[in-house]
Amino acid sequence: MNLQKAIILSDSQQKISIVAHRGASYAFPENTLISFQEAFSENADYIEGDFRMTKDGEIVCLHDINTSRIAPGYKSLNVRRSTFEELRRLSVSLSGKRTEGAEVKIPSLSEVLDMIPEGKGIFIEIKDYQLDFLLKLQEILFKAIFAKKITPEKIIVICFSKNIVKFSRIILPGIKVFWLFSNCFSLLHFFNPFVHRYIISVIKKIECDGIDLRYGKFFNNTLSQKLKNLNQEICMYGIDNSEDASAVRSLGAEYLTTDFPAKIHKFLNSAGK
Repeated sequence: MNLQKAIILSDSQQKISIVAHRGASYAFPENTLISFQEAFSENADYIEGDFRMTKDGEIVCLHDINTSRIAPGYKSLNVRRSTFEELRRLSVSLSGKRTEGAEVKIPSLSEVLDMIPEGKGIFIEIKDYQLDFLLKLQEILFKAIFAKKITPEKIIVICFSKNIVKFSRIILPGIKVFWLFSNCFSLLHFFNPFVHRYIISVIKKIECDGIDLRYGKFFNNTLSQKLKNLNQEICMYGIDNSEDASAVRSLGAEYLTTDFPAKIHKFLNSAGK
């Protein structure tokens, strides 16, 4: 066994954390408190949510730019052009998703932070690239940390925008910031060297703490080792079956993101998480 493979194997023996994508989104409405609560009950280590800012300066948990998909039957509201009160009048309802008979509302970031159990954490995906959002995020997170509702190491901020990642590293000291990357050439091995060079060059420029990648064949031992050499933590998303979970763990990722936390936890636990 060569040194590179030995290092990867050693990393793969470490605990890999389960990140619940928008909560237990396989069964409950995404990005809601009921979905996040279920994710933690299913042994997720972290929840992942998408966050935007309202017209009156509240940060809310919502993936889309408007409410048409998550609140059918209501007038579609643009998040940036609506107040928090206006958004709260809507009931979240997604076809085939359970609500347990409750009226489900769009939560604020503060409400999400308040319900995170001790020792658990959150991945905060930034969907709003405006400066006022980042400053409000700073205010809310530092307030929660000061109040001892969550510790800094249990907060990870993620974003597709390289500029936002770089700026977040400045205004959120002590909080990890990961660059989100989705590779459109993931099934074509021919492009691997190009994709690897691109990823490494960006990481060196933006000086992030880690990378959050959509799982694909481009991610191999070579790229994993290059990331480890740059002290990057690795999260892989889109992991919804045992085969992919096993592959990601063997490649030394510290986190995996899934819609099915209970299923993935059961597999990893039985296989030696």
